[in-house]
Amino acid sequence: MDKFTYKKHFIGVDISNAKLDLALLKEAKSTRFQNKVVTNDFKGFDSILEWLVELKINLSECVFCMEHTGTYGLLFFAWLSQMEINYCVEPALKIKRSLGVVRGKNDSVDACRIADYAYTYRAKLQPFNLPSVLMIQIKQLLTYRDQIVRICSSLKNSIQRIKIYFRRN
Repeated sequence: MDKFTYKKHFIGVDISNAKLDLALLKEAKSTRFQNKVVTNDFKGFDSILEWLVELKINLSECVFCMEHTGTYGLLFFAWLSQMEINYCVEPALKIKRSLGVVRGKNDSVDACRIADYAYTYRAKLQPFNLPSVLMIQIKQLLTYRDQIVRICSSLKNSIQRIKIYFRRN
């Protein structure tokens, strides 16, 4: 539980398929954010390290926080784990509820809100443990199965509606 309490820098990450929007919140200046957008691949991850070096920020003093986005974040999570970087993955609803009523939404703003959430709740954050490769594969297959079942059901309903239409005409 104390793993994140004494960190100095909080980086909120909004994850999408193609890119990561990052917002750096320094503890000493907790109202100013520094933003960065990188691609959601190894080249982008390396540019995060370069960005932090440019800012003279020690990686061991940072916490990365993001919402759980399913498969979009898997590669980033694996990279963070491999690099032994402190990070947590929080449910999106938990972050949203912590903010209260807010206006405006875009990836950059979301990253700032996630960084602010991480700073505010740093004592309660839990480090994320990446599941084993086998567990990830099983979860992914179950997700695919659920998607296929929903699609099949939708198509069956559509066919039934069309049959009813043609019977009447």
